[in-house]
This record gives sequence, C-alpha cells and structure tokens, in this order.
Amino acid sequence: MPADHPYFAGRRGVVAAAAELLAGDRRTTALAIDGMPGVGKTTLAVHLAHLLAGRYPDGQLHADLRGFDSGGAVMTPTEALRGFLWSLGVAPAAIPAELHGQAGLYRSLLAERRMLILLDNCRDWDQVRHLLPGTGGSLVIATSRRRITGASGPAGAHPLHLDPLTDVEARELLTRWLGDAAAADPAAVDEIIARCGGLPLALALVATRTLGRPGLSLPAVAGELAAADGRLAGFGDAHADLETAFSWSYRALTPEAARLFRLLPLHPTGELSTETAAALGGLPLRVARGLLAELGAQLLVQPGDGRWRMHDLLRAYAADLGEEHDDPAQRAAAVARVHEVLAWTGGTDSPMARRIRDRLRGHR
Repeated sequence: MPADHPYFAGRRGVVAAAAELLAGDRRTTALAIDGMPGVGKTTLAVHLAHLLAGRYPDGQLHADLRGFDSGGAVMTPTEALRGFLWSLGVAPAAIPAELHGQAGLYRSLLAERRMLILLDNCRDWDQVRHLLPGTGGSLVIATSRRRITGASGPAGAHPLHLDPLTDVEARELLTRWLGDAAAADPAAVDEIIARCGGLPLALALVATRTLGRPGLSLPAVAGELAAADGRLAGFGDAHADLETAFSWSYRALTPEAARLFRLLPLHPTGELSTETAAALGGLPLRVARGLLAELGAQLLVQPGDGRWRMHDLLRAYAADLGEEHDDPAQRAAAVARVHEVLAWTGGTDSPMARRIRDRLRGHR
C-alpha cells in the first residue's frame, strides 16, 4: 500500500460518509471514488485505506490499473488478477488461463479473508467488476477520473463523488505545506486559493514551486497567477503538470466531444445552457446534449440547475487547446453563433448579454 500523504487536509465530509456506509451496510464491498482530474482521488483513497486498514487484518492488495495511461498500456483484468493471485500465494502454474477462472479463484480466496484492495486509476466498470470480492468481509476502494457507471448497480458497491476543496480546506492544505509563510500572507493565500479553484493538484504545485524557490514570496506567486488572468501559464513551469493531468481525460473523448470542449471557453461565463453549447458548436440540440453528457461522464463539466459548469482551470486548458488546434475562422463563427442566442439569455440589453458582448469582442 502506498504511504499516506504527509500533507493530507480536509475531506472530513467524504471520510465520514465512507465510515457511515461501512457502519450502516455490512454488505459494503466497494467504495468507488470519482472526480475531475487533479481533485485528489488517489490521495483520498490512500488516506482512507490507512484509516481502515485495522478492520482488514489479512492484508492489503494494490494495483494502478493505468486506465488513462498516455501510452495506451491499460492494465487488463487478467493482468491484475494474475498479480493478485500471485500475491495471495497461488503458484503461477496454478493460475487459470481464463478470466472467469481467475476471478473465481480470487473470490474463493478472499471469501476466507478480510482484505483491503486499492484499485487506482480505473477506466470503467468492465475493468473493475472482475476484481470485486464476492462473499466475505473484504473491501475495494477504487478511483476513477470518470463516473464508473456500474458502481451503483451491484449490492454493496457505493459511489463517492469528490469535489474541489472548500476555501477552508484549501487554506488548511496550504498551511500544511507552507507553515508560517501561509499564515503571514493571508491575502496572498486567498488569491492563490481563488486562482486554483480549490483543486488540490494546483495548490500542491504552487506550494512546491514556492518551497523550491526560496526567493519567491507568496505575494509574488499570487501576483503571477493574477497577471495570467486565468491562464495556466500563471503556474510557471508547473503548468505542464496541470496540462498532463487534464490531457489524460481529454484524450479519452471522441473527436466531436473534444471539439465542443475546446469551444466552450468562448462563452464568457463558467456555466452555460445546453442551447448555448449547441450554438457554440453549430450542432442540433440532441447532438449537443449527447456530447455534453460525454463531457460530464469524463467529469470535464458538471451539470446543475439545467446548466453545465466547467472548472476555471479546465476552461483555461480548453482555451489553450482551442487556440492551438482550431481554425480562427471556425472560432469566429462560434462567437457569431453565440451572439445569435443573446435573446435566449435575457435579451440584448440584459447584464448577461452585455457580459457576452464585451467578452466576445476580443475573439472576433
């Protein structure tokens, strides 16, 4: 099992929810943690595993399933099961060749034990379902950057969604990393938290960058983020780490959904309706609804109150991709289509309309 993170902070609500599930349902066999890229799924899963390890005295199993590996080396259930069976003492020659035989032997061994199994970076339910224990008292903690849509189906499997940190949790995290320096510059810390949008990966990159450059003060870091006006370049060299984390989800999209993702930042607000997204993409409403659902399944947008929201840092990443890959004429056409839907957002003189008009002038 990986070591617990020394600067783990916050997440008390999710930890309490997991404890309540385990206390209230003795059949619980899996906790499936999902959330957007960089939100701290693995960190939470490892922390939970260490908190719960005492309940599972027969040991732990761990596998990184590489569900979104950039090289395409996704771990198959057969590969994972062979490793687990070997760890459970099964000689390689005694491991069945077929997947169902491996899964059956694995479950029969777990039926006699109480073990904790950590499955990190899962791609989908098909990759996970053969790795779940059957009867017995073992528990799987799985993480994924997309919704594991089958996780709420089988009895005993429970999804846990992870949101960005609250401002209080983000401040606690930076204080864990930076100590007195964070307490000495509360205004700078507030600016950093706002620019990072509560994303633990972004906050950790800011903290490590500050620690790695003793002459770089927190106000200077906050100033660089503010000067970048929401673009990832404000993170300095660390912006590449954010781009890499986001790219694993982006590469999993169909070309049509990827195009819409790149167009969404042309709308000036962090949320928009399905109708506006359809106008941006020049798409029929039905098609736009399906593509937004795909983006939602990858947790690149979040639905709520009839609208779709995108985290500010994902917007910045999508904007960079759009400027790099999309033809300027096509982007200008998308802007023109947004102007045509101003009447749908309250009329040409509404505050929303004025915001759209002012923001979109720069894209013409």
